[in-house]
Amino acid sequence: MKIRINDAHCHYGTNSMLMTMALRPTKKFSNDFGELEGIMESNNVENCVLFSQPEPANTFGHIWRGLYYHLWNVSTDSQEPYFGWRINYTKANEKISKIKDKHVNFIPFLSASDGIEEIEKYVDERGNSPRGIKYYGIYGDIPNLNILQYLNEHEMSMVLHLPMKCRKCPQKLLDTVGRYPDLKFQLAHMGDGIPEILSSLWEFDNLYLDTAMITNEAYQNLYRKQGTTMEEMIQNAPESKILFGSDEPWGSLGEQAKSIVDLQFSGILSARDVDNILYQNARTVWAL
Repeated sequence: MKIRINDAHCHYGTNSMLMTMALRPTKKFSNDFGELEGIMESNNVENCVLFSQPEPANTFGHIWRGLYYHLWNVSTDSQEPYFGWRINYTKANEKISKIKDKHVNFIPFLSASDGIEEIEKYVDERGNSPRGIKYYGIYGDIPNLNILQYLNEHEMSMVLHLPMKCRKCPQKLLDTVGRYPDLKFQLAHMGDGIPEILSSLWEFDNLYLDTAMITNEAYQNLYRKQGTTMEEMIQNAPESKILFGSDEPWGSLGEQAKSIVDLQFSGILSARDVDNILYQNARTVWAL
């Protein structure tokens, strides 16, 4: 079977150098579209769900709060974690929304300070809302009720990097998942391997995980601390609930796709399982 891929978690643009230096020890913090096109072509990617970098280069002033959170894993202000500086995704969202490429499925990136107007500005000429959003409330909480209600009403999807409050109290997230059954929750990075979340994949039809950064050593260590591994999480999940996400440019698309394919050769997954994860599940969730 020819391997085909839909990438449900992909960044575009340049991240703030200050934030990258403070929070993410990597040299790769920019994703040029020409480079991304080459990566997709060489890996037989049919579609990608594309959104902004987490801290766009036009954002300034967030370094100290980010350091405080990552060094001590606490936040003195869960709603505005950057000493009053708000991340503005407007420029990045506008730029990505204008990309004309059949492989690209743009979704707006929202922060805690954004409202539904940041979604509605991307309603098309036929009145159709975007397929979903990416929400980044890592230092704080889940999106506000207006956003959740809007997403649920329009049967949209949301890529969610687990907020700190949900990591500390997974039930807070799961209660929200249950209240909004028409909103598909795609938890990035395999939901951090949190046991309560993994077991709830069987309970909630609208709860999914993506594989972003599964080959990253820091995430593999995090999974081990939770008493699991990438292989175990994938093997024990319902077949429709794991979506491939590369997290480009922070993670290598080719390397992570290979890690999924290798599970077939090791006998952990079937060819159908691999196709579901790499291709079919994202197609279903995001209507690709």
